[in-house]
Amino acid sequence: MVSGTDILNKLEETREWLVKTNRGNTLNSRRSIAEIEEGVESFYFEHVMNKDLGSRRRYQATLRVARSLADLDFEAKILPRHIEHALKWTARPFERLKRWD
Repeated sequence: MVSGTDILNKLEETREWLVKTNRGNTLNSRRSIAEIEEGVESFYFEHVMNKDLGSRRRYQATLRVARSLADLDFEAKILPRHIEHALKWTARPFERLKRWD
C-alpha cells in the first residue's frame, strides 16, 4: 500500500524534475493544447482519441491527464502508455462518474 508520505515524495521529485527540465513554471492545466499535443504519436489522434471521446472537453482532459502521467514518469514526451492510462479515467461513461450514494 502506498502511504501519503510516498505520494508526497513522488510529487516533490516530479516538481524537481520539471524545474530541471525548464517545465516547472506552468501547470498542465494552463498549458495550451497545442503545446501538450507536441510529440504525441499521430496514431492516437487519428484512431483512438477523436472517435472515442465524443467531445473536445473530454479530449483536452485526456491530454492533460496523459501529460501529468508522463511528468510523474519523468518523460519529456507523452508515451502511448500515458494516453492509454488517461483514457481509462477520462473516457468512462457519465453514469459511472456520478457521485457515490
